[in-house]
Amino acid sequence: MSDWVYVVGEGGFNQDFQIRDRNTKEPLDISGATVTMFITSTDGVTDFPTSGTNMTILGDGTNGLTRLVVQNTFMPQDADQYFAQIQIETTSLVKTFIIDLRVIRSLSS
Repeated sequence: MSDWVYVVGEGGFNQDFQIRDRNTKEPLDISGATVTMFITSTDGVTDFPTSGTNMTILGDGTNGLTRLVVQNTFMPQDADQYFAQIQIETTSLVKTFIIDLRVIRSLSS
C-alpha cells in the first residue's frame, strides 16, 4: 500500500505530513528547518522537478507537521509508482524520509 495516492490533474490543495523520529516514533522537532520534497520515478530516471520544492512548516514545528501545497505542475501526471523523498535540514542535522507515491487516473474520467 502506498503512503500517498495522488490523482492526475489535481492541484490547489494541501498535503500534510507528520514527520516522526524513526527510533522513538515521537513527532520530530522541525522548528526552523528547511523541508524539501523530491519525487523520482521508481526507475530513477525522472525527477519532478529536478530541484525539488520547498514545503511550508506549520506552527512551531514541534509536532513534526509539514504541509506541501500541491500543484499539478509539480506532481507527475503519468499514472505509475514513484518515490517521494522528504529532506529536513537544520544547522546541525539532515534527515531524509522516503515515502511511496502512487499516481492514479481520476475515476471520473
